[in-house]
Amino acid sequence: MSTKGRYGYFKNAVSSFIFFTIFLLPCFCFARELSRVDLLVEQAVKDKLHEDNYWHILLHYKKGLSGINSLIDDAEFFLSKNGKNDPLSELESTIRSFFQKDKEKAKETLCRFSARYFWLKEKLKFDISSLPYDGCAEFDATLKRINPESAVLVFPSGYINSPASMFGHTLIRIDSAENSSLLSYAVNYSATGNDINGILFAFKGIFGFYKGYFSILPYYEKVKEYGDIDHRDMWEYRLDLTKEEINLMLLHLWELQKIYSDYFFFDENCSYTLLFLLDAARPSLKLTDSFGLWVMPSDTIRMMVEKNLVKDVIYRPSKSAKIKHLISATEEELHDLALKIYNGDIGSGDVLKQNFSKKEKARVLDLVMEYSQYKYSRKELTKEKYFDVFLSASKARSRLKNVESYIKDIDSPIPPEKGHKPNRLGIGFGLLKGADRSDDNAFFQEIRIRPTYHDLLSDDSGYVKGSQIEFTNLVFRYFPSRERVMLEKLDIINIISISERDKFFKPYSWKVDTGFSRKSLPGGKRALYYKLSFGGGYAWNEKIFGTIYLMADSELDVSGRINNSFCFGLGGTAGILKEVSSRYKIHLFVRPLYFMLGDTHTGFEWKASQQFSISENTAVSLDFSGKDSFSHYESESMFCFHVYF
Repeated sequence: MSTKGRYGYFKNAVSSFIFFTIFLLPCFCFARELSRVDLLVEQAVKDKLHEDNYWHILLHYKKGLSGINSLIDDAEFFLSKNGKNDPLSELESTIRSFFQKDKEKAKETLCRFSARYFWLKEKLKFDISSLPYDGCAEFDATLKRINPESAVLVFPSGYINSPASMFGHTLIRIDSAENSSLLSYAVNYSATGNDINGILFAFKGIFGFYKGYFSILPYYEKVKEYGDIDHRDMWEYRLDLTKEEINLMLLHLWELQKIYSDYFFFDENCSYTLLFLLDAARPSLKLTDSFGLWVMPSDTIRMMVEKNLVKDVIYRPSKSAKIKHLISATEEELHDLALKIYNGDIGSGDVLKQNFSKKEKARVLDLVMEYSQYKYSRKELTKEKYFDVFLSASKARSRLKNVESYIKDIDSPIPPEKGHKPNRLGIGFGLLKGADRSDDNAFFQEIRIRPTYHDLLSDDSGYVKGSQIEFTNLVFRYFPSRERVMLEKLDIINIISISERDKFFKPYSWKVDTGFSRKSLPGGKRALYYKLSFGGGYAWNEKIFGTIYLMADSELDVSGRINNSFCFGLGGTAGILKEVSSRYKIHLFVRPLYFMLGDTHTGFEWKASQQFSISENTAVSLDFSGKDSFSHYESESMFCFHVYF
């Protein structure tokens, strides 16, 4: 071979080598990289990780009528366009995102979905040398700042004057080893709606028109909001979780930042969605699989206790509970004295000159301090006035040495998980007189089904006294003489708040009732009609009779059997609610109405009810009632056996 030929051969070989190095070798390497990812995906599919319980927890997957579907509605939470209802597609997209060619995007995805990363890393034994970073520096810094030591499930009791808080609430407090509980962080899930109108809030909450988000904020802010402002006692349930389990919970919470789910009042609510965090901490609990159509905050507490997840319970009384405790321990004249100090009529130091015992003087000054703090927290007292009253009372109180605060002796009420269960089934019988004229004495059998929640006659243990919250209360009656089953009532919403007024607290009592019911319409024929009723007024406590209340009332009735198809009236309700004992309650009321619009007429209604609780979840009731409607009077007596479940 000539020198020129050898040179040309060498030149071609070098050119081929350069071409291979520059163009083909990266392709082979890239193909090798893709092959590694494909192998991981293949292994994940082989191991059926998309069917794993923990993968479903992290993505909030649940089986529904249309198959598997995630309860998270924010598209930003999914890496696959079909991820909301396709666990396998989301699993593949997640693995490929961690190993994508763009290292910055891979690092961002890895940090954004840290809970998925650490779980998949363990399951698939990732080669971390090919990853941009093993973990997430931002999460590590957050974890170090929180320094979790233990977790506490917190239950603020129901606050019936706020539509968002009628059933109570749950949140999780993360305690560290160094700080007090008030300086700990609280994990909260809530709807973003700010509607003041209770009916609008209930409607939008029932049908999922609000977005729910997780938030993390200092616990003392929630104590101030619930305990000081909203009259809500708080129950703290320390959970039996390890530090490692709490870290897993926080990893999942990290992924849920700024991610929303449609908020539903009765199921996908503050309590149910929070359970995904606990399932992420300990998947064997399967808490989110333990509920059906309805999830009340008290149900979740009850579930924690049943699963032996609660180590101990602490009761944190609200500011109003402390004040009422002090009021109950002092005489009427001492109440007047405390109010005179608060109003500035006399000085705090003047109490020391009064002819009372040291304990009585201490309770008066404690009452002044607690009441001024309460009024200031509700922005009903200026800062200057607050400091003047509080500091003056505190200075006088310090002179009463060796007299402990009576607030320390406050008794813990019945915790929410020990109250009756929210669902109720009633079976009974009764006699209806004066109905339909052709059958003046109609015997009937009745079945009542109420999914939720509490009524005035039920045992108040674990619930807010004087409250009634009922949704979709169904009542069916069977009349043997007619061989007919009839819908007697469907209460869509029935809420009553009877809040007693005294010298220190001036709450309003109110009620709203809407749904379908049956009564005598023009011509004397009993038929269904739609009712919407509002009322408001005052309630007081009378030692002998119990709670007495008076309310202005209004009612709109709609039916094709009524002239003009509607009638609207005004009137009032006067009633007595008496708790004879913790198990026995009586409720009496009268309600006159004058319908001046539509089909004009006068109406009158009265009822005398009593209920005895046999046990925590069983009761019997006896009702007598009468109603005058469209100049036709009917009365009935009714016995019913109730089971709460």
